[in-house]
Amino acid sequence: MSSTVSGHAMINAIRMMERLGVEPGAGVMPALGLRYATMLRGCAACASTQICGEWLARPPARLDLPPRFCPCSDLLFEMQFDQPGHRELATH
Repeated sequence: MSSTVSGHAMINAIRMMERLGVEPGAGVMPALGLRYATMLRGCAACASTQICGEWLARPPARLDLPPRFCPCSDLLFEMQFDQPGHRELATH
């Protein structure tokens, strides 16, 4: 794998996390570090870099979920809904 492909994959990984509302910096937390490292390693080895870039170039959907072509979609989904920080519960 060339460094250019790996570089594009890593840029896509960060853009994907941002688009899905996953805090890229939360990977430094011990409880989340392994999950982030696994996802970034999967992105670095991904063969769908071009398709990923095209997906990221489209306007976001109302509720963005990880795309099906993504080999890290399960991890991204978990990270998307398992963010650290304050959570408000609706009390209606």
